[in-house]
Amino acid sequence: FTVVSSAVIFSVGPNPFTNYLNITSPTPIKAMVLFTSNGQVVQRSSNFNGGRWNMGRQLPGGMYILKILTTDGKEFIRKLVK
Repeated sequence: FTVVSSAVIFSVGPNPFTNYLNITSPTPIKAMVLFTSNGQVVQRSSNFNGGRWNMGRQLPGGMYILKILTTDGKEFIRKLVK
């Protein structure tokens, strides 16, 4: 999916994902956190410049929430399925 907000084009995919996500953002990403649907943190990354985020095969199938914070203070939250 792609989000266009105030001339910002932000993209996360594929959804459903397998072992990775492709993430593009015109603004550098300060932090990303992947949560289970129960709120448990399962993966973190900081200072991500976009591209492929490898999740690994250890994540079981199910619903996840991805929270992204950009260096300019914008926050994006997306529901994902594995």
